[in-house]
Amino acid sequence: MGRMASCLGPATRVIRTPNCGIKCGAWRTTTTHTHTHTTHTLTRTHGAARSRALQPVRCSVGAVTPTSVTPTSPSNTQPHPRTHIYPCSQRAAACAAAPTHPLDDRIGLRARTQCGGKGVYTDFVITTVVQEDASRAIRSSSPWGGYSTGVHPLTGFPDGHPLTPRATASSQRHFATNAGGPAAVPPPWPIGQEGHGPYQHGGMFPAVNGGGSLFSPPVVVSVQPGFPVGPTVGGYFKSETGCSVMSSFESMSATLSPAHWSLHSDPMHECNYPCDPIIYSYFGQDVNLTHVGVRAFQKQLYLCLLGAGLQRKTNIESWRSTNIWGILLWQVNEIWPTGGWGSLEYGTPVAGQVTGGRWKPLHHFLRASAYADVTGSCGNSLFTDGDATDTAAGPALCYVRNDRPTTFAGTVIVEMLHLQTGAVTVLATLPVTMPAGAGQVRSAAARYSGTRTRLRA
Repeated sequence: MGRMASCLGPATRVIRTPNCGIKCGAWRTTTTHTHTHTTHTLTRTHGAARSRALQPVRCSVGAVTPTSVTPTSPSNTQPHPRTHIYPCSQRAAACAAAPTHPLDDRIGLRARTQCGGKGVYTDFVITTVVQEDASRAIRSSSPWGGYSTGVHPLTGFPDGHPLTPRATASSQRHFATNAGGPAAVPPPWPIGQEGHGPYQHGGMFPAVNGGGSLFSPPVVVSVQPGFPVGPTVGGYFKSETGCSVMSSFESMSATLSPAHWSLHSDPMHECNYPCDPIIYSYFGQDVNLTHVGVRAFQKQLYLCLLGAGLQRKTNIESWRSTNIWGILLWQVNEIWPTGGWGSLEYGTPVAGQVTGGRWKPLHHFLRASAYADVTGSCGNSLFTDGDATDTAAGPALCYVRNDRPTTFAGTVIVEMLHLQTGAVTVLATLPVTMPAGAGQVRSAAARYSGTRTRLRA
């Protein structure tokens, strides 16, 4: 189905088919694309006009007089007997003639679009799907805010009533801690909503795809300051979010000559999403991405992989302190060795690749903590459902989350790692017992001053 366009066009065709209902779209007698069926010919133009093809509209067949149409080819093929073509000047009258005209008496559908209705995907496409198959949960798009009527609130299965969509909330909002305490305000996340983002694109170096620039790298986890969470509390869902990233030296070098073992070599102009923003933002702009050779390329790619892994790990651990119901990453696996979005490398058994896909650092982070059933982290006392920050401010707040269907009993150990020396200092330990999940969260404040530490649940 074509992209939605305005209600204006050089001409409009209205098609009423036995099972699909009324369809309206652009029509021109001079065309470059013809699709011939055994009983009729459909002819569409390319470009902007073609984008309006097969757009369902609130029109009534027979409301105005159709113009005559001469088929283009073959000469013995006639238009479908239920196909009518209306000039643009008459389209408004057609739309206004019968705003609730049934598309097909057998299924009783009613068509509305951006000419004044609620949208093609809900009122036409998904409504038609429901009539054919009500055995599964439905959704009109991704992301999708859900339906306020027309589906069972628990299963999402159609219940026979008209579908009414809810508005989709943005997933790119930030909220500061309320001075009156968490209990004084409702949870800041978009309750009951599904969202996309954030995304971190590669870029800066000219390539096929890009668009990314320097950014404040997520380093410090944002831990929401104590709003209630759990399956009985309203939450939200991220159905797509990601950070672009390259693959390992082993994977990338197998597709390049040694003279091109560099992130700024000529073939990289033909790859996707250069890693410059990730490397420069996390490790500084003095990293030389023009150097060529084994060691140079290994360093460049390792920093790229590590930076992308930290970006995802920090954000995911921030979101899991909130009442988030799920996180889907774009994407799991790469489809060739390039700048992509996957946590697994290209998995075809060819030179340089591991069958099934070599794990990138992010995939190890996902298993170890970010996607673990029982996980925890420490950071700023701050809510975010977007990107975390690069700055620590105020007392640290730690949390533990249990998403297992069983209870958890263990000990939380808070450690401080000195990045230059590698020295590890144990700040505190805290026994913890948590009921069965999902979404059981316990938080604690941690303060460090010299050798004095206090951890409070």
